[in-house]
Amino acid sequence: MFKPKLLTCLKDYSFPQFRSDVIAGVIVGVVALPLAIARTATNVHNGGRTPVAGMVHALTLALIMYLFFKWAVYIPMAFIPNGSESAA
Repeated sequence: MFKPKLLTCLKDYSFPQFRSDVIAGVIVGVVALPLAIARTATNVHNGGRTPVAGMVHALTLALIMYLFFKWAVYIPMAFIPNGSESAA
């Protein structure tokens, strides 16, 4: 009998984990959505009117992250969360 992989993966998924995941999703949505709107508004304000402008914007950000990520090791650990403050 066919048994979807999703059901076998979720059998050990507890309610506290679900609650933590929902809270994390809401927080990410609340933070990421205004940032995306601000980037889009800035792009449009500076002349980006087509979908190609959005793609160039995204590729430029990806290139910047790729080129400068190697210096992320110099960010003080006080600014990087270590996961101990998570709800799970």
